[in-house]
Amino acid sequence: PCCVVSNFGAMSIMMTVGGLRRVPVRIHWHHTLSSQIGADWSGSRLTLRLLRWRASIPFSFVTHAVANSAAARQDLIDTYHVPAHKCHVFWNSLDDPMSNAMLASAARANRPSSCQFACVGRFDASKGQDILLRAMAEVARKHADITIEFIGDGPERIPCEKLAVQLGVSKNCAFAGSLPHPKVLSKMAGMWATVVPSRNEAFGLVNIESMSVGVPVIGSNTGGIAEIVRDGVDGFLFPPGDHKTLATRMIELMEDENLRAEMGKNARLRFLEQFELSRAVQTQARWIIKQAGGARNGPSRARVAVSISNPL
Repeated sequence: PCCVVSNFGAMSIMMTVGGLRRVPVRIHWHHTLSSQIGADWSGSRLTLRLLRWRASIPFSFVTHAVANSAAARQDLIDTYHVPAHKCHVFWNSLDDPMSNAMLASAARANRPSSCQFACVGRFDASKGQDILLRAMAEVARKHADITIEFIGDGPERIPCEKLAVQLGVSKNCAFAGSLPHPKVLSKMAGMWATVVPSRNEAFGLVNIESMSVGVPVIGSNTGGIAEIVRDGVDGFLFPPGDHKTLATRMIELMEDENLRAEMGKNARLRFLEQFELSRAVQTQARWIIKQAGGARNGPSRARVAVSISNPL
């Protein structure tokens, strides 16, 4: 091929072999902040440093590095020393779930009359579910009817369940575990807001998933979240780790029905304008074709090899 494209764990072999075989265009899609990996790392710090050093070798073969946020782009430059002129940003995108008539109907039917929030994501230290639980303890003192559904699984789930008991909010929490993606979207559509309390986040697909079903986001003012959520427009941002401010924002949204409706409307419009899949695919396809077609001495018909891997 005249172009290879890699994602996630396929990066090492795709970029190294592509470089050694002198494939003209070698594109890697960068999805995860090194700070987030570090926050979730349970092994020795020396091993982590060695792994980062090893990752810098295939990065040296990259001709184009695509980040899913400006924060991830800066991570490429600072951590892996990829030259800035090689780094580009394409936000993640999502097929419009509301084009599914069944889901759209369920979304309209499931709008709750009580205070319901969702938190979707794997249970790891970087995801910050413990921060949300501490905020819940603050909110429940004023609104005892608040409930939040945690969707996802991971090593921090049991510690978070224990923390909910310690804080006296276990009756306000439901731990649903991992669910099929359509079910996640259906549940999310029935919430007042989605809370994304991550300590570190390159992008956070859950942000645009929530927006896609017209539900505002209360997220940490960090990484890609700060690029997606417009504070006070389609949700709220709060300082990472600040559970008291998070609680204040949750209460503000709970007590103002008009604000919830306006933010939900704005969230849906922002998704359609910036994150809907068909628009993003056209833009990215044109860009890849331009890079591959411009490869020096390349074939008249560009051949592109793409790695497909599941990050979950």
